[in-house]
Amino acid sequence: RTSLSYASMAGRTSTARYLLDKGADIHVKDDEGNSSLIYATLYAHQETIKLLIKRGADVRAKDSRGKTPLETA
Repeated sequence: RTSLSYASMAGRTSTARYLLDKGADIHVKDDEGNSSLIYATLYAHQETIKLLIKRGADVRAKDSRGKTPLETA
C-alpha cells in the first residue's frame, strides 16, 4: 500500500490532496488490486472520493475480484 491509499482509507482528504500535489500516482494498485479510490469507497469517505475522481482516478478500474469502485460501494 502507498501513502495515498492509507490517506484514502482514513478519509484524510487534505493529506491525499497534498500527496497528489507532490506527484503521488493515483493509479497504483496494491497486491489485491485495490486502488486509492477503491479504499476511499470501501470506507465511504465522500470528500476523498470526490477528490480522487476530480484528479483522474479511473472509476472503471477493477480490483482482483473484478469489482469497480461503484460495485464495491
